[in-house]
Amino acid sequence: MTGIFNRRRGDPPRATQAEAEAGTLTALRQWSPKRIAEAIAALGQTGGVLEFVSTEAITAAATLTVTGMEAGYDYVITLESFAPASNAETLWLRFSDDDGSSYESGAGDYAWVIQAGSESRDDSDTEIELTQLLGSTAGNRSTIELTLINPNASDENTEAFWSGRFIDTTPNNRFVGGGGYFLQGTDAVSAIQFSWSGGGNFKAQGDMTVWRRKRS
Repeated sequence: MTGIFNRRRGDPPRATQAEAEAGTLTALRQWSPKRIAEAIAALGQTGGVLEFVSTEAITAAATLTVTGMEAGYDYVITLESFAPASNAETLWLRFSDDDGSSYESGAGDYAWVIQAGSESRDDSDTEIELTQLLGSTAGNRSTIELTLINPNASDENTEAFWSGRFIDTTPNNRFVGGGGYFLQGTDAVSAIQFSWSGGGNFKAQGDMTVWRRKRS
């Protein structure tokens, strides 16, 4: 006899990747730890399941960016416990179709609406406004979760929806919910940028976490 035996005569065959992912075969199979890990990883990427992408501390910078967004996914971004370094700032959102080399800021590029006690809206703007005026008093912390619908697709305008809580200049806690979209056109959006209306910095506090959800 020649060669190396992978299994003893009479032992069940090893499970293939397709059999592991399907999970319907009733015949006995051998499973290696590697095959189990491969099946779990593959099944975890099916549509509707959130997949962790990244998390980072918010630093004292003028902008926060998310780049490298891939086609075929919705994206969920949480800004946690953030605040502006300067008082009376509105949080802005802009899109990029060149993975962050530039961010669209032309007149009429965006449309948005928010509800935060009263409704604010603009149907032709240079940015999407995510909040009303935020305060910078010590201890102020706001949190927002943003969902981008299929941003890196080129057959529809990218839409964004968000909800959360912010502390205004009073300072009072305020609930906010809103929606907006890329009015400029159907260009694939591969990156986004958060910034402040007055051009100031974020305080060095809180975190930004990114997840994505496969669409099919």
